[in-house]
Amino acid sequence: MPSSGTPWSATVREEITARNVAKLVKVPMPKHKVNRGLTVPQSHAVLKAARDHRLYALYVLALCLGLRRGELLGLRWTDIDLDAAKLEVVQSLQRVAGRLQFVRPKTSDSERTVPLPPICVRGGVEPSAFRFQVWQSPCRFLMSCG
Repeated sequence: MPSSGTPWSATVREEITARNVAKLVKVPMPKHKVNRGLTVPQSHAVLKAARDHRLYALYVLALCLGLRRGELLGLRWTDIDLDAAKLEVVQSLQRVAGRLQFVRPKTSDSERTVPLPPICVRGGVEPSAFRFQVWQSPCRFLMSCG
């Protein structure tokens, strides 16, 4: 017979213990530090410094869209529509059991359509440069970032 609840609740239900002592513990709510990201001047400085870098287009997308690293590296040209100024997040690149794999997002909210700002459409992201500079070596980029 499947049990519901915690093991302590099961001991109370089975009359092994008189009460669930685990409920007496007060667990403080965790305090999460909110990362505010870069300021606009800092973002401009990054883009200026990376202008001639082979991964410039990736930096533009990362700064403008705030996508996670795995989501950026999971992008394919079929996911990007420059004419409609949008991209679809449908997969990400993750390390699973020591190997890099493309996986679907964990939640339906993570699988989404993201509008592209003008900098990404007009010159920030160019298929010819981006395809060879990012898609040909996502694993090398991923490993160099952590």
